Amino acid sequence: MNWIERIARLEGWIIALCSLIVAAAFSMVVFVRYVLGGDLFAYEEIVLPVAFVLYFIGAARASHDDMHIKADLVVEGLKNPRARKAYQIFIFCVEGLIAGIFAYLGLKMFIAEFAKYPSMARTSVYSIPLAAPRFFIFVGFSLMALHSFAHAYRHYLIFRSGQVAQLKSERGSS
Repeated sequence: MNWIERIARLEGWIIALCSLIVAAAFSMVVFVRYVLGGDLFAYEEIVLPVAFVLYFIGAARASHDDMHIKADLVVEGLKNPRARKAYQIFIFCVEGLIAGIFAYLGLKMFIAEFAKYPSMARTSVYSIPLAAPRFFIFVGFSLMALHSFAHAYRHYLIFRSGQVAQLKSERGSS
């Protein structure tokens, strides 16, 4: 198992754990509210950072699995397998570049939050720094860029090897 697959496996575990945490939090809210007649005060402050992790790590995993929503009309129109593969390499590089730009902006946003220390923004009840969700924006986009460039490299190796026509049908590729 290579290191990209290890990262993807870790992403899967993080997604599962965050899903369980969010489900447990909402289950506790429902139980406290409708069974005990009380209110679980400020639960959203705990769920918010977990939801950010879930959303952005989930997006990174979708990037690894190449399961993002795409309008691959050009790919479907290309009949030549080598042209199709070259186009896919280009698209993965563009995706990686865009994700990399957003990762850079996410890093700047995260660092700017720490520049305000000790008066950095925090949640009102539990004082969770708002930099925590911003960190996961950076991590998510960084992982998306990594996976996109890994796909581009994998497709480049296939393109270069000349085995393009022998590939089994992938989602949107041949």
